[in-house]
Amino acid sequence: MEFQDGNKLTLDIGKWYSWQMLPGYGWGPYFSPIKIFEFRKLKENNLIELGFHNACYAQGVQSFTLTMKVLWHVADYLIVKLQPVSSDRVAIIGNINYEWLEKNITMEKIASDMPIEDFLDKHF
Repeated sequence: MEFQDGNKLTLDIGKWYSWQMLPGYGWGPYFSPIKIFEFRKLKENNLIELGFHNACYAQGVQSFTLTMKVLWHVADYLIVKLQPVSSDRVAIIGNINYEWLEKNITMEKIASDMPIEDFLDKHF
């Protein structure tokens, strides 16, 4: 199953995406590659349930299933508000590439000689 809406970003199960959450877990935003393993559109207006592997979160607790309200959905990214309604967190989900990875994730070496999906599967 996938989340598809015309010429907008498509979320495919088994694919990696960029994740930026505001506010993060301390000062500033939180960045991580995520790999989607579950997607469900809920009956309520603009709500989705997304299951994903959060690569930069603590080892052993990287699997998340969250309900989110879609606020903005365009070709390159999706802005969601994490639920419940009382939450002050929003996230930006987008396509991932080596440039995003190098700017937002601290790693020893990022080898761009392989497809980004293969690199992420190998290292996360």
